[in-house]
Amino acid sequence: MTDIYKKYKKVINVPQEFMGDGFKSIKNWKPDNNWKQLIRVPGATIAFNLYLALWLFTKIGLENPIIEKMTDNNEKKKVNNDSGNFFKRAINAIIKQKKKSPNASAFIAYYMMLLSLVGAGKITYDNSDKIKEFAKEWSMKFNETEREKNFGAYKNILEPITPWLIAQLIAAEGVHMNAQGLHTPYLDSNNIWTIGFGNTKLKDGSSVTATTKPITTEEAYELARWHLEELETFFYLYCYSVADPSLTVRNTGEAFGLASVMYNSGTKFIEDKNDRNHKERFAELRKEYMNYGNALPDSIVLELFKKYPIRKKESLGKAWMDSHDSEDMAKAIGLYMLDGRGMHWRRWLEAGLVTGDVNPKDLLECPIKGMYDFYLYMGGKKESLWEKNGSLWQPKKSTYQAFKQWLANPTVTRQKVKDFLPADILQECIEGRCEIGVVQKKRERADQIEKKTYTIGYEDAYNTAIYNYKQKNYNAAIQILENLSETNPNNALLHNDLALMYNKTGQYQEAIKHAQFIVRQIGDKSQYGAAQYNAGYAYEQLGDLQKALQNYKLALSNGNDAAREAIKRVRKNIQKQKSKATAFNDGVLKIHEKQNQSGNTYFVLPDNDYTA
Repeated sequence: MTDIYKKYKKVINVPQEFMGDGFKSIKNWKPDNNWKQLIRVPGATIAFNLYLALWLFTKIGLENPIIEKMTDNNEKKKVNNDSGNFFKRAINAIIKQKKKSPNASAFIAYYMMLLSLVGAGKITYDNSDKIKEFAKEWSMKFNETEREKNFGAYKNILEPITPWLIAQLIAAEGVHMNAQGLHTPYLDSNNIWTIGFGNTKLKDGSSVTATTKPITTEEAYELARWHLEELETFFYLYCYSVADPSLTVRNTGEAFGLASVMYNSGTKFIEDKNDRNHKERFAELRKEYMNYGNALPDSIVLELFKKYPIRKKESLGKAWMDSHDSEDMAKAIGLYMLDGRGMHWRRWLEAGLVTGDVNPKDLLECPIKGMYDFYLYMGGKKESLWEKNGSLWQPKKSTYQAFKQWLANPTVTRQKVKDFLPADILQECIEGRCEIGVVQKKRERADQIEKKTYTIGYEDAYNTAIYNYKQKNYNAAIQILENLSETNPNNALLHNDLALMYNKTGQYQEAIKHAQFIVRQIGDKSQYGAAQYNAGYAYEQLGDLQKALQNYKLALSNGNDAAREAIKRVRKNIQKQKSKATAFNDGVLKIHEKQNQSGNTYFVLPDNDYTA
């Protein structure tokens, strides 16, 4: 019997410390509030309990004197001729005994089950920290496919319409270029310095001024894209859609119209912008967005809307949230035309997009700044495009047909909107890929344009730096990139390259500095994942494992899958540190005990001299 037990003990491999004290620990076990911790990891707890129950069943069942005696008796009576299968002999013995004494058999089964579960529960309790750590690892693997919905997922739905929104900006704002074909700063209708396709802000958060450097058409497109997708427009739509799931945009025109309103006016047409709830909610949402980037989860947004609910809806907010009727939304848009003639045709276009009277593709054939030309062509008054309906203004349906006819033979001879869209973007629009729900081709436009700045010789210098990096001449590469970053301070890719190379040379504080510059000053969300990974690596090498873990987690949240293995590695090292610290403390206690018992004096290192 003992030999058989030893055979199965090797397979089951139960911790020796539990086997050594038998069931003394079970007898003395008293649960406390820590059991609540195990509820958080039910899957791991159940698996662990089953594992231990199997061992306890083996120990109790195989070494139980009653089963031992039953088996021996039945072997003598040749109940089973299969002498090599102990489990089969034991089960047959129980069946035989059940016929003779059913109450005794029931007691044995109950006895084995109870002790198995109690013992497994006790050991689970004692190892709760290890179980929780196992659950975290398991959760990470599970989350590879089952992640919480977030801003990035919502933005992926809206991103296909970005070209239409930029096309509208070109149709509305026109272009201001010098003889070299570069976009130069200009004063808009409100006397604000603007550049490219209607942008008043640069990626570093600074305002456009008269001395802002000219930019290429590619850069103008990228700046407009960043403003729409990263800065605020899509973010506002996302937040409201999370607060009310019924607000999911139904089609491209509706998404286009609403995004245009929010790009131009923010949220003031949705709810009272002066309401305290509105101010505090979006202030906190902005902070969370800076922390999470595209990984901002729905749960945080929903929690903040519950904390600061919408208390006063404006007219468009009511039409969008309450009725969600396209005609009601068009009329509500017509209420916001107090800012002058420019709002008359802009609101008219947005209303037509929401109702479907304007096809986004129509804008490709529109001359640059052609919307204002059409407005003048129609009469240049509010009444040219709008008509009164009771106390409300609604767009004249006939004007949308007139717009299509005018596009076929415009009264101006300027370049058209399609001439200023990048070739690959224009092709996607022509192919019908710039629609809600259509998966776009993967682009690397932002990365390319970040490198192709307006600094003469930039590309050659950058390529030289990369060549040196590949040859492991890291210091030479760093010097070139540092020189480039002086003239291109807001190029996030440069700072990430520098962080990577400083990590290669062991200059970890410099790596952290460049990574933090991306997150805190440039604010380029597309580079957060790489920056936070580089910072995590630097902190890990410096021995600050908690900061390393924090940065690796943020890197993973922002789409850097390489951080997953780094998180596992750092967690293991943190656990090792804890184990070393525990062992050291136990050693100190034992030394003190010996001192007390023998009266001898031992030299003990102070706690702050111990390094895990």
